[in-house]
Amino acid sequence: MGVRELRSRKISKLGNFQAYIVATDLPDPDDHSPGPSAHAWEIRRVDGDQVEDGDAKASDRNDSDENRAYATGAFRVVEATPAHSTINICSPSDYIVRAINEWLIMWRANGWRGSDGKPIAHREWWQRFDAECTKRNLVVTAKRLRSDDWIGHMICKQLMQGAKKTCAKKKPQRPC
Repeated sequence: MGVRELRSRKISKLGNFQAYIVATDLPDPDDHSPGPSAHAWEIRRVDGDQVEDGDAKASDRNDSDENRAYATGAFRVVEATPAHSTINICSPSDYIVRAINEWLIMWRANGWRGSDGKPIAHREWWQRFDAECTKRNLVVTAKRLRSDDWIGHMICKQLMQGAKKTCAKKKPQRPC
């Protein structure tokens, strides 16, 4: 569905997890139209610093954008988390936080249409995200990365470097 299937492993033991997601894209420098995008994420147990899983992936599409990369990253986090677990997704993106905490319920109730009646952007990823959460009985919340969360900022900075590297491999002639 537009993103390479390169998953490495799944977390076997259920629990409470903190996930970090970042994303970037390569808009066309001439007209700023979307280009390839990439996301990076990692999952840690709430009660420890051990990284349970993580990855960075580029979109196979050359017309992807940062929000699509965030939606894809959110799905990948949910996909990697054991059933009956709790996940708190932490991100610098208002889009991912509001989509998970506010818009998802409305989109589902409105037949995957926004308040303007038009189909939502990146619907296929949000439907997959919602179905996976429901099927596996996951509790997912999201929060914006706080300015005083220096550990979270360090994690996101490292993840962003991975996402940018992955994005640059897709289109090496343009900087991420």
